[in-house]
Parts: sequence; C-alpha cells; structure tokens
Amino acid sequence: MSPTVLVNGVALALDGVEYRVTVSHGRNDITSAPAPSDASMTLMGFLTVPVDISDIVEVESYGVTRFTGRVTDVTLSHDYNPNGPTLGVGATAYIARLDVTMIGNLSRLGLKFVGAAGYAKELLHDRVENILIDAGVSFANNSDPLMTQEALDAVDGGYSALDLLTALGTETGGTLCDLPDGSVLWESYSRRGYGYNPAHWTDLDPLDTFADVNYIWADVYDRVDTAPLTVELPHAAVAWSPMWRNTSQTILNDVTVIYGANQNQSKTDTDPASIISHGRRAFTLSTQLHDAADAQSRASDIIRTQSEPRYAVQAVEVLVETLTDPLRASLLDVISGSKVGIDLMPQPAPIDDFVGVCEGWAETYTPGHHRLTLSLSDPRFSYQVVRWDEVDPVLTWAGVDLTVQWYNVVTSADLVA
Repeated sequence: MSPTVLVNGVALALDGVEYRVTVSHGRNDITSAPAPSDASMTLMGFLTVPVDISDIVEVESYGVTRFTGRVTDVTLSHDYNPNGPTLGVGATAYIARLDVTMIGNLSRLGLKFVGAAGYAKELLHDRVENILIDAGVSFANNSDPLMTQEALDAVDGGYSALDLLTALGTETGGTLCDLPDGSVLWESYSRRGYGYNPAHWTDLDPLDTFADVNYIWADVYDRVDTAPLTVELPHAAVAWSPMWRNTSQTILNDVTVIYGANQNQSKTDTDPASIISHGRRAFTLSTQLHDAADAQSRASDIIRTQSEPRYAVQAVEVLVETLTDPLRASLLDVISGSKVGIDLMPQPAPIDDFVGVCEGWAETYTPGHHRLTLSLSDPRFSYQVVRWDEVDPVLTWAGVDLTVQWYNVVTSADLVA
C-alpha cells in the first residue's frame, strides 16, 4: 500500500510515480539527547514542483499519521533518461528528480525564546506546561505532578524552549520527542509509558480510589510489568538479524545530585556491589530541584537503573505489509516509551522473549513495500523500578488508604496510608 503524502492538506498523486519516502522518529538509544523527527522524499517524474520551503507535510500509512513537519530543503535535478519522452530543447530526454527534506516541530522549540521574565518556583508539571504554552506549540504533557523546580531568573531575550526542556529532561529523567501528529510529547521518568496511550492511569477519573479494585500486590512484581505491551511481535514478523549491544559506558554507581536555590546542597546514592564489579563510576548532576527528597529520589533512580550494564536491541526491522491487520495496527500505535515484545529470539541471546521500550524508529516506503525499524532499550532504564515485592504480599488494593487517588500514584511510597 502506498503512503499518503499531504502537502498543506492536499494529497500528492503517487500512482505511477517512482518514489521513496523515509521517516525517522526519536533516538537510537536511551542515552542520546532528544532529536526532532525528520523525513525525506524522493520523487521521480513529477512535471511540477509540488512543495516549497516551510510547507506542512504529513505522511500517512494505512490511515495512520506517521509524520508531520515542515519542509526545510528542496533539490530539483534532472536525470538522463534515454528511454523516456523528450523534454525541453533538443533530443536528449531527462526525468525530473525532486528531493525534499522535512523536520518535526520539536526543532521549532529551538527557535522559540520563552521565559524572559523568569519562572517562579513551581511543580515540574507546571514548569513544563508553562514553557510549552509560551512556545506556542501543540503538546502532550505527561509530567510528574509532585516534583518541585526552583525559580528561574529573568533573562534578556528569554531562554530557548528546547534548551530549557532538554535540561529538565537531563535533570529529572524526563523525555521529549515529536509525536507523529505534529505535537510534542513530554514524559516524566516516573510516568513514561503511562497516561498517554489509552487505558493508562490518567484516563481514569482523578477522584477515583482503590476501593473497588481487587488486585493483590504479589501478582505484580514491578512497574515494568504494569505497563502494558503496545505490540507483541512474533519472531516470524521480524526480518532481521538482531543486533544486541551492551556497554560499560552507561554504568553509573556513585551519583551525586546537586539541588537548591543556591546550588549548594546535594544528595548521594551508591551501589557498593557495582563499584566492586565495575570500578567506581561517579556522576554529578546539577539540577533545578527544590526539595531534598526529590534530589535523593533522582540519585536513587539513576543508581537503580544504571548501576549495572543492560542489553539493548538496536535494530528490529519489520516488513509492515506482511503483517495481519490487527498486528499492523498495533505496531503503528508504537511511540516513544511504548513497550514492544518479541518472542523466540534467535539463540544464543541474553533472553528468549525480549521486551523493550521504544526509543525511536525509522521507516521506509517504496512502491509495494513498507519497512519499519525499531530501536529498543531495556525497560529497566525507563521505568521507575517500584519494588512491589517489598510491599506486604497479602496487601490488596482495598487495603490501601481509601483517600489515595490514581492521579497521585507515582511510586510505592504514595500508597502508604
């Protein structure tokens, strides 16, 4: 099935045209900085130039939007085509070749300067919200509602919105990315994979309590298990030789987080066993965090997720046109932070049935073909490792303080009556 490419809302006619469309979202691994989505398009044989700089381009596949962005570059050339019709002066035939580059709206945050008057001390959710509102972009804000940020001083000309949000991501563990519909998604570390997709925490009424729920803690081992898979791919759907990667470069086992208005306070956490095994790998993180508890939590989160090396699968290539309709629909729902399962990995491998978190993806469309390649990380890098097994295993949801609300459940500590 051919993709649908819309320029300023008008579909291009791709029937009978040689084309190649590529789309790239997110990042290749969890340690990389956020990057705007991008797309490129090569068209052979168009008789006019159907795009211009800053035009809005959307790419759709099977009725699902895969990319929304603006044109940044257009190159028109003419390839020699001796078997084609004669064009222009003389007897030599040429075919027009059009190369177009597009980039997602995350890039526009780098051109938006905000907060010239500064920002008051506020919750992380409000800080992110205010930056994105000031930037004037469409967004989804899935932020931690409790973490507090220090005030940010006024500055002439303001701050780059992209720089502010990138810094907040580094300091608090949040992620920032383009969504295929052209909006920007921010997710806090404690909420990654929750609240954006259907049937997650924030779809529930924030005034609901646990009273009517009947789960037992012993049935759930950690938050990795509680985030549902967006798609589970059978190994036969994957057309690749898997590339596993493990590295010592992600190990951090002695972490200090600096916080407070004057940047003169700190909290530290370490993993002595990791230090013995891998040597001391120290990391100091300066933040705008206000509270000591938040700084300690951030240090502990880094230790719990990065004190040991973890495998990643960097290239999962799927032939989309070979999938069943339900499986394809689930795959096209995957965004940054989604959980993806793959069964029966080729052996030897670190694990038989792999579950990873999507960090990014790339896809290519040519006549009759649609290939999609996922970059997946170990879920323990992404999800706050709430140790459900540290809670009394006979405790049921009904046994939790009835005043606890779904909206406020971020860590297991939030469940203590």
